[in-house]
Amino acid sequence: MANDKKVQKQALAFSRLLQQKYGEDFVGWTRDTIDFTSLKYPSLTDQQILIANSLIEHKNLCVSAGGGLGKSAVAALLTIWFLTCHPHAKVVTTAPSGKQLTDILWGEINLWLKRYRYNDMLIPLTGRLVVKGFREWFAVARTVPKDNKDLNDTLAGFHAPHLLIIVDEASGVPDPVFTALDGAMTDKNAMILLISNPVSTSGYYYDTINDPEGKGKNWKVLYLDARESPLVDSTYEERIASRYGRDSAMYRAKVMGQPIQQTDAFVVTPEEFDKVVRENREVQYGRIVMAVDVAGSGEDMSIICHRSGNSIIKWDEYPLNDTTFLANEVERLAAQYSGREVVAVVDALGLGAGVYDILRANRKVNVIAFIGSERATHETMYDRRRDEGYHLLHKQFKELHFPVPPPERLKKELVNIEFDYASGKVQLRLSKKDLKRRIGFSPDYADALMMTCIVDNFAVKCRSVHVSKGLTVTMQSMLSRTLVANRYGKYGKFF
Repeated sequence: MANDKKVQKQALAFSRLLQQKYGEDFVGWTRDTIDFTSLKYPSLTDQQILIANSLIEHKNLCVSAGGGLGKSAVAALLTIWFLTCHPHAKVVTTAPSGKQLTDILWGEINLWLKRYRYNDMLIPLTGRLVVKGFREWFAVARTVPKDNKDLNDTLAGFHAPHLLIIVDEASGVPDPVFTALDGAMTDKNAMILLISNPVSTSGYYYDTINDPEGKGKNWKVLYLDARESPLVDSTYEERIASRYGRDSAMYRAKVMGQPIQQTDAFVVTPEEFDKVVRENREVQYGRIVMAVDVAGSGEDMSIICHRSGNSIIKWDEYPLNDTTFLANEVERLAAQYSGREVVAVVDALGLGAGVYDILRANRKVNVIAFIGSERATHETMYDRRRDEGYHLLHKQFKELHFPVPPPERLKKELVNIEFDYASGKVQLRLSKKDLKRRIGFSPDYADALMMTCIVDNFAVKCRSVHVSKGLTVTMQSMLSRTLVANRYGKYGKFF
């Protein structure tokens, strides 16, 4: 017991000395006590310094940062600094998953602890860092329960003379966590750091960075661009740009550190939908794509969406799922486009497989099978073809034309389909079943419209422009001959 008291006395005295010198000077502490030998960069970067100084000054800090600029590294250093330079401190760390917390943030903590001059005053344990001689003076990793239950037992109730809360990859942390943490933020010496790549499109963290003058008014918000960090390889920006495009949501979040805009969070916003339907009314001359969404069960409708070039020219609705009847209908409707190039895209999962098989066996219509659960064509950007198809629709929607009024239900279906960027790929936030639960019916019309986007359309004429039909047919023929090897674009393999 005497030895414990001696250890406590020494640790407390030393911490007070560190507090006197470095309690408000994280940068000086890092310079004097952390060994940067052989590392990629010989000191803190300007962005890391800005994060630390902003936290000390404002107490509540939310960081929206591009990739690779050392977010978790500075969070780890702040953990060690706060714990050792503030007597009887507590540091609470959390993240969206145990793997993220253990492998990334606490991996960084253990890495920097080995480079800390005074690491002998700390005892590293699994998911915990304790000051020698003290039970209640520690840093701890706390994961979020999957069901969000008992959050108050895991994340709230922390009190100390000096308290630091770090939420790493905060964009993926559910809202109840922040509500639970609010209970810990009652002391004037408490600090909280939310830090993340801004890949969320809703929730507490997104609201904070997207509305800093409103919902985020109690926070200091920083936006950090990866292109300005010496830690980020010069090829990083080019890789993201070549994969997603410089005008994409991913580039905005992963490179620029800016929140994803609402226009990229959904397939289309209500305002965009109304504008396109109101203003884009031309009939374009191009390949005919007939997308067939076959009803599953219950009140679902079988829908055939007709697309000519970029114009959605017709919708057919059938309150049934008779595979033979639907296959015959597709052949009958395709025959009406005599002299035109026609391709049918069929949702070939479940009952739709029967429609596809009949059409393929009859060989009257060129047909493509679309199975949304299959692996995406561009696997680095999407997991499933359904994700890919809806993102293609998102990118194409402003170019579509609606010479005939679309079904009333289409708007409600499309404006409720959200994207999720958190995994590093573009995914749909809700499953089809969950979306049906949200809006009250299956997104039959949206699915049919989406399937028209998977075929290259080669729209070559707007009927409002006086170009002879013979010339447009010639142009289309030239395109067809040029593209014989891949007649239907990247989906030719389905024939």
